[in-house]
Amino acid sequence: MKFGRLNFDKFIHDAYIAENSKRVTINVGDAMQMMVIDEIYKELKIPEDEIIDISLHELETYNGEYIILPINWLVSNNTTGHDKLFNISHRIVPVYLGISISSRDLSQKHLSNLKRYEPIGCRDERTLNYLRSEGIDCYLNGCIATLYGGVHEYSNKNKKKSIFFVDVPKEMKEYIPEEILPDIRFFSQEIYASPYEIGGNKTPSEWAVSILETYKKEASMIVTSRFHGAVIGLALGIPVIVTLENYTYRFSWLKKILPLYTSDKFSEIDWNPKKVDTTFLKDTMLSVAVSRVQDSYNKYFRQLQLSENLENLNSDVENETNQTLYYKDAIKYINTNWSKENVVNYAFWGINDNTKIIYDFIIHNYPKARLVAVYDMFKDIMFENVHSVPPDEIEKESVPFIFVTSYIASMYATTFFEKKEISSDNYFLCQREFLSKIDLKGE
Repeated sequence: MKFGRLNFDKFIHDAYIAENSKRVTINVGDAMQMMVIDEIYKELKIPEDEIIDISLHELETYNGEYIILPINWLVSNNTTGHDKLFNISHRIVPVYLGISISSRDLSQKHLSNLKRYEPIGCRDERTLNYLRSEGIDCYLNGCIATLYGGVHEYSNKNKKKSIFFVDVPKEMKEYIPEEILPDIRFFSQEIYASPYEIGGNKTPSEWAVSILETYKKEASMIVTSRFHGAVIGLALGIPVIVTLENYTYRFSWLKKILPLYTSDKFSEIDWNPKKVDTTFLKDTMLSVAVSRVQDSYNKYFRQLQLSENLENLNSDVENETNQTLYYKDAIKYINTNWSKENVVNYAFWGINDNTKIIYDFIIHNYPKARLVAVYDMFKDIMFENVHSVPPDEIEKESVPFIFVTSYIASMYATTFFEKKEISSDNYFLCQREFLSKIDLKGE
């Protein structure tokens, strides 16, 4: 049994594929609340090889090793619906550290799933009260992104005198003191871009880290309407002014820590806010998160270890009537020829058990590789949010690396690729190999 970590790059990649668009929304706050799990694992002294990265979009379909998975997320049908976050694979033990539910209409199935893994950490009081009314044990935790960068306070010494305006409402304009105008720098909490064409060829997580580093080194104050804009200030020890067009339930836990200025109070803003001492908050939040993860591990480790060992012993039974599997050579090829540091565009020709195993291996071991196409000669199929097209649409000039996973297709593919003048360096045939007379003679 291992520990899981929601991976921001995988999350953005899956959103990119699902939206079938050249651009997606990439949000610093989303990255921050995923990456902060590292602080919990550092405290628990979990080695990196005991951590498995998965995507938020594969919570229901994950079929790898059993994992304990901390979750801190806003549950909204506009982004991540109830089904994605509460219909979780039986191979995942979720630890809900700080969830916020946008609509109070969970099905009985979803409520039962939450009940199974109580207590539930809530990010706001509305979620807390709703779950308690449904008989679920829960507590108000706030957002654990507050732990980003650890529990230590950052020094403001040697910082540039820059005031970061992060998605500030236009109505604020007339209330800004003239003397601070030269120090203002404008930022947005998110960008709409291709995840593979961010400035400097950064990954989405690298881009987010670079933005957070800019805050840490150069911001003397943050003025923002963004939830995670305020959290960044708390995490990095930067004074914050929260400016809201309208108060929303998501800010309820922040109300006891920071003054919240709605549009009717903009004239009352204190433009010399003090840095909030978050030492106790961070220490307690980290202690609770560490205990929750450790308790879940202690509760489930033995029984799932036993189950996993027996499942492994009986794994061949499941395959007795299945197709012949010949994915091992493909995995060997990947390990020999691919680098984890490089972006690789790849495709599958044929969808079967071999395809699923190879895909699962790639997403867990080569995070920068991305599935860009699926080919099938006979049927119209959707695989991992990629819609299949006929192989005839393969173009020499833009061909990705292709795994031919169908036995029938592998017999046809070599001739097909020769006609298309596609080099054998651009594909791998997952095909069966048989002994021959030559093999037996040792020639």
